[in-house]
Amino acid sequence: MSDTSTNPPLLTLSSEKVLLYVDAGLDPKTCKASIGMVALKANGDVLYTYGSPIPFVGKAIIAEACAIKKAIQLAVKYDRKNIDILSDSLIMVQMLNESRGPSWEVNTLCEDIWALQQHLSDISFKYLSRGFNTCNHKLAKFSFALVSEVS
Repeated sequence: MSDTSTNPPLLTLSSEKVLLYVDAGLDPKTCKASIGMVALKANGDVLYTYGSPIPFVGKAIIAEACAIKKAIQLAVKYDRKNIDILSDSLIMVQMLNESRGPSWEVNTLCEDIWALQQHLSDISFKYLSRGFNTCNHKLAKFSFALVSEVS
């Protein structure tokens, strides 16, 4: 029996597959929000990273959707056609996999994400607990302090 809190999900990767670890940060006290993303080849080599402050969106789920949308936009920009999006937002992953309908708060962002999928050959959305997404979580938190995006 596998414990998902201590074991990462099993990923079947080909040499063409790119892993996009995404996360968002939201600090209601300072009214700051940010996103971060790390793109890795199947062998673990870093392809690119991205961090950016975003307008304060008020809810974590909206910031997570913004992070996923930006990750797909960058995959399209860098001509990465086969990707796995790894997010610590189980609700967003379920909504994007359509196992749960999108909430009204992120419906438009989900529609944007689904439209962007048309530019890709293969995309999947997978849940990854924060414990296995610490690098990207720290990148998103670091991005609070940025004035503009970095990649």
